[in-house]
Amino acid sequence: MTKNQLFFISLFLVMFMVGAAWADDLQPIQLLSPQIDGGKPLMQVLQKRSTSREFSSDQLPDQVLSNLLWAAYGINRPESGKRTVPSASNCQEIDLYVSMASGLYLYDTKANRLEPILNEDIRSLAGKQPFVKTAPVNLIMVADYSRMGKYSTEKKEAYSNADAGFIGQNVYLFCASEGLATVFRASIDQLALAKAMKLREDQKILYSQTVGYGIKGRVMGFQKSVNHMDLQEFRPGIKSMAEFGEKLVMACMEIGPEKEDTGHQHPFDQCGIVLEGKIEMFIGDVRCILEAMDTYFIPSGMIHGWKTFDVPARILDVSAK
Repeated sequence: MTKNQLFFISLFLVMFMVGAAWADDLQPIQLLSPQIDGGKPLMQVLQKRSTSREFSSDQLPDQVLSNLLWAAYGINRPESGKRTVPSASNCQEIDLYVSMASGLYLYDTKANRLEPILNEDIRSLAGKQPFVKTAPVNLIMVADYSRMGKYSTEKKEAYSNADAGFIGQNVYLFCASEGLATVFRASIDQLALAKAMKLREDQKILYSQTVGYGIKGRVMGFQKSVNHMDLQEFRPGIKSMAEFGEKLVMACMEIGPEKEDTGHQHPFDQCGIVLEGKIEMFIGDVRCILEAMDTYFIPSGMIHGWKTFDVPARILDVSAK
């Protein structure tokens, strides 16, 4: 073997190792199954749809992120692989990238997983406004024209822009339902972002969309009586009204009769008080029937759940974010 051959083999190995390490330290994120039985009624969501340019840096809970991505671009008909949005001739040419503090990921709809792309925080490249650097999630919509072979360049651009718009509107409606803030934009340094993402020539960045909690929840507010709050349907059989702060969420909930949560957990503390009715709760292995003016405290990480009896139960719940 000549010296030149050894040199090129060594160079190839070095490049391979560098490329493998590019996202090697960043692990895939297996998303939770989407909760598709909740949300506000469509007409209320349309009435609340709005753009915001003020974002908290608080991270989205895992379940909220999973629900967001499914609503944006998930598979809603598994038998055909079709999505929550249409695409020209079902090309499904849009790839949805997720930029967070931990790095850049690609949303794999079939596996319901975030695949690691870049072990680097590139949120600042997802837009030209200051808030993109600190908002928890920036969605980046990239058209892969290689999937649209039969169309002209002009039609590829027109169709992919329309398809990205459908995704953006789904995100807007989800955020309106969940009390999140969002803004859709084309104001991006596309060349710099494409270079950072190492995109091919036939991949084009179209838009980005920031999602997070707004900061207006920090404004002081008063509720004269929790018994007269205007509760809205949150999930079938559960009505809710929530106030979102920088670090806390306060929610008044009315849970209908004969409802049950068999158990879940989350990485934050939670506490509350029963206002009306009766509810059985369990925290770990401990069960207790709570009635009006009884309280509960659930440490982070503890599996807990509840069930109601033959009458509704109204509770005031406070949790960290």
